[in-house]
Amino acid sequence: MAVQQLWLEGRSKRRPDVIGFVNGIPLVFIKLKAHHRKIWVDYEYNLKDYKDTIPHLFHCNAFIILSNVIDSKIESVTSKFEHFNDWKRIEENQEGIVSQTIIKGTCSEERLMDLFENFILFDTSIGSVIKLIAKNHQFIGVNKAVNLFAAMREQYKEGNVAKE
Repeated sequence: MAVQQLWLEGRSKRRPDVIGFVNGIPLVFIKLKAHHRKIWVDYEYNLKDYKDTIPHLFHCNAFIILSNVIDSKIESVTSKFEHFNDWKRIEENQEGIVSQTIIKGTCSEERLMDLFENFILFDTSIGSVIKLIAKNHQFIGVNKAVNLFAAMREQYKEGNVAKE
């Protein structure tokens, strides 16, 4: 369920643009700006403020989307702005309108749960915990490889592939 303009109370009251809930858990945070505003402004001012004033909103967060309709980027709550990336494709050879593709490519029920379950990594190699989320091409490539392997395994089971 996507909820728009929900008032939340923490150190002070804030009203995020859109929060995506799965079974009551806020997994997706979407910050929207007008088309003439740069999305780094969302990161520098708004997102940092939300993380400071309503930090409990981000405890279970899978990813954050920043968008001004023209430019849309995705990353995790611990990422610096330079690590936020575009999500330009839903399938390998299918480019779309960035603002629509990022929602369809990450927030459809099947893709959201796949990203949440299989494409988030917690890295502690630098001494603190950093949440990493797969890039668009990694998500598509890994899923394509897994599907190809599953198809080959089925062919092997049916005896359609030489056993070695």
